[in-house]
Amino acid sequence: MTAKDVNMSAALRLRIKAMLASGLSPAEIAARLAATDAFPMEPAAVEESVRTVAAEIRGDLPPPLVVLDAAQPEEPPAPPISDAADAQHAEPPREPDLYNDVSRLFSLLDLTTTGGAPGTVLQFIGSHRREGTSTIAREFARVCAVHSDRAVLLLDLDLARDGQYDAFSRRGPRNQPMSKPVNLGIDLGKIVRLDKEIPALPSTETLITVHRVGETSLHVSRVNPRVRGHGVTPHVTRAPECWEQVRRNTTLTIVDSPPLTDSFDGLAIASLVDRVVVVMEAESTRLPVVSELCDRLTQQQAPLSGVVFNKRRFYIPRFIYRWL
Repeated sequence: MTAKDVNMSAALRLRIKAMLASGLSPAEIAARLAATDAFPMEPAAVEESVRTVAAEIRGDLPPPLVVLDAAQPEEPPAPPISDAADAQHAEPPREPDLYNDVSRLFSLLDLTTTGGAPGTVLQFIGSHRREGTSTIAREFARVCAVHSDRAVLLLDLDLARDGQYDAFSRRGPRNQPMSKPVNLGIDLGKIVRLDKEIPALPSTETLITVHRVGETSLHVSRVNPRVRGHGVTPHVTRAPECWEQVRRNTTLTIVDSPPLTDSFDGLAIASLVDRVVVVMEAESTRLPVVSELCDRLTQQQAPLSGVVFNKRRFYIPRFIYRWL
């Protein structure tokens, strides 16, 4: 994302605020903006932008922290894998390169990553699946690990799957081998409850295991495979004492929460973290849905830092934006 791209977004926001201040209704503003070439966007996108800025002015929605560009274009479907040999050499799915955008988010949040101060717990949460919450949390954790002199933990609380561990385990140029379970001095099993009893785990194992990513300071959590083998469903419990352990033993912990439509686990722990960032998909996630999520977080006394607009789309080629 270039500086000019950011200015375009800021210019549109300022124009909408000025028109709202002049007494024009959101419908009138959307009609006027759609009729000009200054902001080449689809009519639906213009209307959504107006509603979003109006909600920010009313205080219904926090201001955006950062705007992230759309993921790279989808790859054509891969041919079917016929056997184990093909599977071993199959190319992993390509992920969007958000490093520069996420680095800007890291700077805006102004997080402490060095020294002996207690660590910070930052939670990412969205309303629906496929908004990019897990991808942003993962890329943010990569950036944090580059700047940290202590352990950084990517805590995957979307317990229905081990999405983060699986993503780091895929073969690819950016991924490094995952270690066996390591001990960070945190019993993450305390924040998990199971929906039924299972045989006791070996004394050296916990419900949630932590794995180091290569030789970096980044660590990723997953549900113990023995737990998965018993067909139980893990859920998050509050356990305030565990979060204090987390702060003592890591410099930054990035929590990847399940979407609100799937689980209330993210809301359950929102008041126990230090910062909460809401992720929404630009031009897809409806404003009332995001407002409801922010309202619920506020009701839980969550420390809401702002909203990230993900997957911004360009309606004209990027090289033209550079001339605007």
